[in-house]
Amino acid sequence: MAIGQNFLNKFSTWRTPFFEFSALGFAGFIYATALKYFVFPAHIILTGTEGIAVSSSYFLENYWVFVGLYAVFQSALLTFSAFKLGRSFTLRTLGVVAIILLLLFVFPDFQFAKPEAENEKLILVLFGGLLAGIAKAMALKNGGSVGDEDVMTAYIGQKLTLPVGKVVIFAGVISTVFGLSLLFVKTRAFGDVVNVLMYTSVYLFVCKETLDIWFKRYDLCKVMIITKVPDTVIPILSDFSSRRTYTLEDASGGYSKASQSIISILVTAEELPILMQLFKSRSVDAFIYHHKIEGVLGNYHFDPIAR
Repeated sequence: MAIGQNFLNKFSTWRTPFFEFSALGFAGFIYATALKYFVFPAHIILTGTEGIAVSSSYFLENYWVFVGLYAVFQSALLTFSAFKLGRSFTLRTLGVVAIILLLLFVFPDFQFAKPEAENEKLILVLFGGLLAGIAKAMALKNGGSVGDEDVMTAYIGQKLTLPVGKVVIFAGVISTVFGLSLLFVKTRAFGDVVNVLMYTSVYLFVCKETLDIWFKRYDLCKVMIITKVPDTVIPILSDFSSRRTYTLEDASGGYSKASQSIISILVTAEELPILMQLFKSRSVDAFIYHHKIEGVLGNYHFDPIAR
């Protein structure tokens, strides 16, 4: 086996099933914490079917309405996942959703901040969005999800290669319209509707940005390698991935006029640290830099979220 492939195998050994399942369990814990102690007290609207469930519970003033509707909606989405996304992703998502439901039942009642708008509601919203985004990213990175629109994210994302945060925003718009409509029917107070809209928008933005920062499956980087000895670089790129190709160009130094080669390759932000570590481990004699690019047009392979 090639040296580069050996390195990649060693690099990935820490991602054992125990580590992945532990991360999925922790994601469920974080998400349940965000819901119980930050989202509900702040009375903001969640994304997707969760938003429909939580809006209904606000309307009826019954916490258990959310728990019941959440269980029903997740069951339907998990059925869809079983047919469209495969056994592994579905079972991992089922485990996370089961943990969230269990914790929503057993978590004690605590208040970490005063939820009134004139007090600390913004802190609840910001921290809730941060925790929710981290939980979503952690679950997706380990082959599962926290359920709800993340199931559709896994399906739509690998079909259209959209950043997952965009799917969250789209799902949030639908649920927010539903929730605000219920609120207006109940209170007939336009000011209350605007207040909830403002805080919900902050939550969605923080959750979306956190998710996109942590989960970079569809972020692309261009790596440029300038070297006098391309024969030492090309084997590393070949060993790195059979799905990634490179471009080789001849060049000359601006001052020395010495012949050089410029090699460029596109990788995802998740793959970039692995490739850079490969270069370091092989002590490549080259000048290497990279930068983020916005999208590609053509046939480019992304590893699916559901595996």
